[in-house]
Amino acid sequence: MTITVYDTLITDCVKFLKEGWILQVRHVLRKGNMCVDHLANLAQDIAVGVVLLGSPPASIYLFILADACGRGIVGT
Repeated sequence: MTITVYDTLITDCVKFLKEGWILQVRHVLRKGNMCVDHLANLAQDIAVGVVLLGSPPASIYLFILADACGRGIVGT
């Protein structure tokens, strides 16, 4: 049996619901999240494997600001 990220997310959501949390789940397309889009583009230039970032790459700070201001969201 292979455990995926989705299994972990679903397990976490079920746990929160059982604890009485109120959850709101929204899907944002990659084009609507400038940070994710930028990181995905950066990933095209690296070797296959897991890369752990100690801090965000310098090139992403303007995208973080835009996403935080809501400019990155195309539609909800």
